[in-house]
Amino acid sequence: MRRAQEGRTARRAGSNRHRPAPAPEAAPAEVPKGDPVVGKDAFIAYCSACHGPDAKGRPNLGKDLTASQFFGSKTDAELIEYVKRGGP
Repeated sequence: MRRAQEGRTARRAGSNRHRPAPAPEAAPAEVPKGDPVVGKDAFIAYCSACHGPDAKGRPNLGKDLTASQFFGSKTDAELIEYVKRGGP
C-alpha cells in the first residue's frame, strides 16, 4: 500500500513539469545618475522656452513644473521616459 501512495505522490509532483514557469517580475528600470550642471544646461536649452528658466511656466506655453502634481507623482524613470517622448 505504501508503494501505491508513493506512486500517486510522484505522479502528482511530476504533473507540474509540463506547466510553464511563472514569468519573473520585471526589475525596476535603472535610473542613470545625472550631473546637475549638465541637467540645468539641458533644461535651459530645451525646456525653458516654454517652462521659463525657473520652471515656473509661461502663459499659454508651458506649465509650472515646480508645483505640478503630475510631475510630483512620477518616478525618476517615468519622468525620463516622459521627457524623451515630449509633452502633449
